[in-house]
Amino acid sequence: MLPLLILGIAAVVAVAVAVYHALTSAGDDADKNFGAANAGKPVAHCPLEGQKIISPAQAQRANDKFDKLSPEEKEKFQKILDNAGSSDERMYTWKAFAACHSVEECSDFGDKIRGKDADWMQDNLKLTGSTDGTGVQQQWSHSCNATTAQAVRGEMDPVYALKEHEDNPNMGSVDATDATADNPKLAQEQKDMLESEYVGPASGKHTGVAANRDNVSKTGSGRWASDQFNDVSDVTGVTYTTEKNPNVDDALKSVDAGVDKGVPVPIVIGNGPGKFTHYVLVTGKDEGPPKTYTIHDPWSGDTVTRSADDVKNGKINIAGSNKITAIENPGLVGKEPATAATC
Repeated sequence: MLPLLILGIAAVVAVAVAVYHALTSAGDDADKNFGAANAGKPVAHCPLEGQKIISPAQAQRANDKFDKLSPEEKEKFQKILDNAGSSDERMYTWKAFAACHSVEECSDFGDKIRGKDADWMQDNLKLTGSTDGTGVQQQWSHSCNATTAQAVRGEMDPVYALKEHEDNPNMGSVDATDATADNPKLAQEQKDMLESEYVGPASGKHTGVAANRDNVSKTGSGRWASDQFNDVSDVTGVTYTTEKNPNVDDALKSVDAGVDKGVPVPIVIGNGPGKFTHYVLVTGKDEGPPKTYTIHDPWSGDTVTRSADDVKNGKINIAGSNKITAIENPGLVGKEPATAATC
């Protein structure tokens, strides 16, 4: 029996189109010469379209936040972008800024990622979909909820994702008999989240119980996670609302609306109505044909693909579960991010 978890999805953001004064995808030569060519020039806003690293909604949050900075802070942020070694570095810097990190924090982050190649950034600035198809893994039998919450934040906040990798050098491994053996900090964070009291509308107040993975069917128990997704809405720019036993077609429309805007969508899977067995996270889709979804499984730590037909027909086949039994419907936060170090 596998971890009890929960998820959800929903319709998300309207996007604007803007022109960036220097296309960030201009190529390696443009990346190398970016600093010298643009030093001292006014900072252009983050492009709202055509980026894989930052979503249109995040880009708009970053631009709104940038507009509120003092002239001195704008100049400091300009220098961070000038010192970036590639367009990917610049986009991750904008993404960090959108996730409520201060200019100073973005400067420290920029120093850490400077000169890193695309593979390194993919492996360290997210918590799903690494170059070998892996990501964050639940350390406890029923912590798929907490792990999915970590993955949601890691998709939207590269500073947080990098810190998780720095603090947990063995990410990608797990000791089934001792959850604290391989990644003690990751395990403790998941335990604290799992055993905290649920305070959302999906269910009455309850807590989960952390047990080693080899004890999955005995003393461990899970919890709903919508409150933890929403605890970081100031960082992610997204709020989630749990919908249980959704019509699968409607659920997939919600998933599509979310991932189309760069918003990860948690879903809960099981083997029938009311079977809220396992949280997983939908992070993307490919129209194909055939149409497929990218899904991160906290139990295995693998980021996998499933065809839309298999999802629709109850053949998801992740951690022993096959059907969408709940979804965390996403919606954009209707307020502007703060300019402080954290929101």
